[in-house]
Amino acid sequence: MIKSSALSELLKKAVDQGIDTAFICKISGEILCMEGNESNHTIADIVSSMWVEYFQIGSAILKEKKLKYLIIENEDSNIIATNIYSYIICLKGKPTCRLGMLKVHLNVLSEFLNKALEPYKELLMPKEE
Repeated sequence: MIKSSALSELLKKAVDQGIDTAFICKISGEILCMEGNESNHTIADIVSSMWVEYFQIGSAILKEKKLKYLIIENEDSNIIATNIYSYIICLKGKPTCRLGMLKVHLNVLSEFLNKALEPYKELLMPKEE
């Protein structure tokens, strides 16, 4: 598995060029690791709640699990999130930070974590009921 200190260092590298905060949380909103200028647990709760709702709506309508990104743009910040196994990776940028830049950083993070966690896929996937 990935050491928590290595995960923290990885997220620190993402916090740059207008990106304020990077975090990884469980689908339930529980933060595993957060780096950045602010420690706002409310963002994790909101993002995880929105992810679950959109995922369930999409699964019910499309009969497929296709939600790839959650993008939130408002006057205070730009937020983008994606899912790896049962975890949400999220980047929060300043309003001047373009969504494309956030997506590039998020893709790099998610690809790295996906490769690193691939051997543990069975342990990390939520159990189907």
